[in-house]
Amino acid sequence: MILYLENPKDSTRKLLELIHEFGKVAGYKINTQKSTAFLYTNNEKAEKEIREAILFTIASKRIKYLGVNLPKETKDLYSENYKPLMKEIKDDTNRWKNIPCSWIGRVNIIKMTILPKAIYRFNAIPIKITRDIFHRTRTRYFKVCLEMQKTQNSQRHPEKEKWSWRNQAPGLQTILQSNSHQNHMVLAQRQKYRSVEQDRKPRIKPTHLQPTNL
Repeated sequence: MILYLENPKDSTRKLLELIHEFGKVAGYKINTQKSTAFLYTNNEKAEKEIREAILFTIASKRIKYLGVNLPKETKDLYSENYKPLMKEIKDDTNRWKNIPCSWIGRVNIIKMTILPKAIYRFNAIPIKITRDIFHRTRTRYFKVCLEMQKTQNSQRHPEKEKWSWRNQAPGLQTILQSNSHQNHMVLAQRQKYRSVEQDRKPRIKPTHLQPTNL
């Protein structure tokens, strides 16, 4: 729960009394040790009095709420959230790029672990994002999925040496869709369909179901 209060020295006390009365019926309580607050004042004396009056922890830089870092100044939303996100993606991709896993397994790793973190931040933080973020993220996803590096336990095979992932494996597309302030990133597998002329050709040897007597 997030609240905005004016005159916190008096309003905080009244708020806690109101919540206490409500808690007698609903069982709702406030954990003051886990509650944090920002103070917006230029008066040092008033700030000191407020710190002594309220029981909440006064944060100086940021408050973490539902996985999102809320800074004291809105201009710091990008640096407080997307820079740590890029560092997490970099660490995860460096840790997983050499694992002995199939191509589709690598795609599933990204879809289940890395991608939800990025999509959640894109939806939860209504700020403009530079295209560089998407470019770097896409590059790291491709690096994990398409670059097959030889592990220590693998053996060289002459046919596998000629196998090009970019020509043989289905292509990975990164689709960036922007709706107002929401930016979604989806990894999709490119599918190959039969041509219309090929579908019109009849089968050479049509198969029929043969009845059987039991």
